[in-house]
Amino acid sequence: MENFNRSFFKEQGIHGDLLFPMKIYPTHLDKNSPTMCLHWHDEMELIHVHSGSGNLSINLKNYPIKTGDLIIIPPQCIHSGKTHISSCLDYDAIVFHLDMLRSAAMDSVTMDFITPLIGGELTLPIVLHEDSLHYASIRHTLISIVESYQIRSPVYQLEIKASLFQLFALLYGHGFIQKVPVTENIHTVRIEKIKIAIQYILEHYNEDLPIQTLANLLQYSEYHFIRFFKEQTGFTCIHYINTVRLQNACELLLSTSLSVTEIALEVGFQNISYFIRTFKAKYNCTPNAYRKKYVSST
Repeated sequence: MENFNRSFFKEQGIHGDLLFPMKIYPTHLDKNSPTMCLHWHDEMELIHVHSGSGNLSINLKNYPIKTGDLIIIPPQCIHSGKTHISSCLDYDAIVFHLDMLRSAAMDSVTMDFITPLIGGELTLPIVLHEDSLHYASIRHTLISIVESYQIRSPVYQLEIKASLFQLFALLYGHGFIQKVPVTENIHTVRIEKIKIAIQYILEHYNEDLPIQTLANLLQYSEYHFIRFFKEQTGFTCIHYINTVRLQNACELLLSTSLSVTEIALEVGFQNISYFIRTFKAKYNCTPNAYRKKYVSST
């Protein structure tokens, strides 16, 4: 399996492939890379925390997580994560599209259980702790999915689909998934507004990006937008823009021979000294040292 620090935002690609849209991402967060950036995707995500502790934000609500926790992130939920100070966080993220469980014949399983999940019509549990009811059976099912994915027997895809159906049978059967429509409310409106701002940042991070431009998108004053973004995400808009730019800079440091100055300009930093200072504050090393460390280790 591919091991990396996840840094995607609104994901456009396919996890796995068209015929089997799922992939497992072993993820490690530590003091050198302590955050999983704010992002969302069309797929459901299941997380099994192997070690460490931290916080997970899902649809702008904060959830403390620790070793052993199981997390269910429904499609289209905006989420991010970070470790606690002086702690690492290791987990498997199982990302899959619910379409892979739908029947082309539109049978009762598809209509009653899968389609409502895809449509966001149902409420799901977010975090299951080790003392949660039925935790052991749900954890066992997640472990089975990971093992099948790792071993890759000739029938591993069949095993994974069977385990996913078993997972939802457990969640529905034990009442974790409630057949209650999720009504529109102020919180969901705020989430959609944040998505608009984030998507614009992702598409224009390498350009001059005044806060007023983002404020205009949401029809806010600059002052109101700054407060709104910080209140909803927990960090400033400038911090988020810099995070996006820095993570793209890291990719260029490892995948190209561009100079540090060229990379800084490529990702939207106009002041090279500010780029180096911001990079060092986040990664505890200079861009050149980062390149030397990680290129030499591959």
